[in-house]
Amino acid sequence: MLEIGTGTGYSSALMCHRPGEDNMTTIEVDPAVAARADAALETARFSTWTETGDGLLGYPRRAPYDRVIATCAVHRIPTPLSRQTKPGGTVQATVGGAWSYGTGLAKVTVGKDDTAEGRIIGRPSFMQARSQASGPGVRWPLRPHRLCRQ
Repeated sequence: MLEIGTGTGYSSALMCHRPGEDNMTTIEVDPAVAARADAALETARFSTWTETGDGLLGYPRRAPYDRVIATCAVHRIPTPLSRQTKPGGTVQATVGGAWSYGTGLAKVTVGKDDTAEGRIIGRPSFMQARSQASGPGVRWPLRPHRLCRQ
């Protein structure tokens, strides 16, 4: 399992229970936040893979993943995330525009032929991925047929 956006490490710790801590990788763009989360996870006795980098690029070193979850909103599901997911695996991310206008939680299933299909399954709103953040009041249209590159 791959988590994009480690934050405090709370979600990472919860996710360690399902696949097991050695099968859980989390990536955080901010080195200071990643270090704090890693320390918190270690204190809670979780020795997961906490990495620092741009999560929108995934983490190919530990791929392929059976599940990917982005705890940050994206304009569309980044191609590297679906390419690093096993056929039959899922990618979940809040898809929309500026963080305050997040559109919904998209869940896609990756096919054998490097395609991904899915739908909006909920209405959560995470903060926008830092590399895609823009000024307040900017809205990005949701185009369901363009959730990810096919």
